[in-house]
Amino acid sequence: MKSKRKHIKGKEEIQKIVESSGIKYLLVNNKIFDELYVNEELKMSELDLITYIHLQIMMLNKITLSAKELASWIGCSEKQIRVVINRLKEYKVSCNCRYSPYESKVFLTDDGEERIVSLITEKNQVVYNPSTKSNQKVKHWYPNLIPDHKKGKDKPVPVNFFLVSLKDLNLFTQGQLSRTEFITYLFLLKTYAYGKKDKDQVWMRYSLIASKTRRKLPQTTQDHIEKLKSLNIDGAQLIRQMYPNNYQIQMESGHETSSKFIPDFNIKTMGELKLEKEEVSFYNKEDDILLEEVDLPF
Repeated sequence: MKSKRKHIKGKEEIQKIVESSGIKYLLVNNKIFDELYVNEELKMSELDLITYIHLQIMMLNKITLSAKELASWIGCSEKQIRVVINRLKEYKVSCNCRYSPYESKVFLTDDGEERIVSLITEKNQVVYNPSTKSNQKVKHWYPNLIPDHKKGKDKPVPVNFFLVSLKDLNLFTQGQLSRTEFITYLFLLKTYAYGKKDKDQVWMRYSLIASKTRRKLPQTTQDHIEKLKSLNIDGAQLIRQMYPNNYQIQMESGHETSSKFIPDFNIKTMGELKLEKEEVSFYNKEDDILLEEVDLPF
């Protein structure tokens, strides 16, 4: 049976519907950075990446938005969104599974091998418009790059992803972070290893983060991180920076130092979802970040 979809209008109404939905986080495939955004030849824009993540949360919550409404939610023009949508349809990426929004299930490819797919697929979707109290056809965009999966006991298990909560998305949609700042924040979420203690997190230099987020100057990345460190939401610092013991010596000698970046706000948010819904549980195995086989969106 097809799920009912709602045609939503207005940024505030969109936000209200998304926040009242059952799914308040999503699993983003690492390839969005590793194979697409970091590839300078593809010239994937910040808006491309951000739009894709918003399309993913829309799909999980079975919300259909017009290009104009999507633009309103993200905070750009309808013309920009239409350009972005056309670009997203052209990007190609490998994935070993697909998500069925009608069945809310993930299906592995027949042989479990990766297939090349378009980043999104555009289809006409019948939605109910409460303003006219009638059904109408609108274009809808289905993300194809969900996390890769492996065979599990009862269903496929996601691998190689990072976690983004709805509260993380709100940092951008509600204007607390700019596009460039939000991309830096997303990258730091990607590099954080759930299931590992702070002392076991990876050391990174500003220059490395800058190269992975396509910033010309490490100083730009440092400015972004200072902004992220300055934000304290719901009693949690957005990003907490850990310094090495020889930090001062390295600074005085003119060497670039490494740091660890802990996303305390994201960790706190995911912990609250875990306690409230008992949906999220992490364990570390062979350096992969995996979710146990429980009731996940995928």
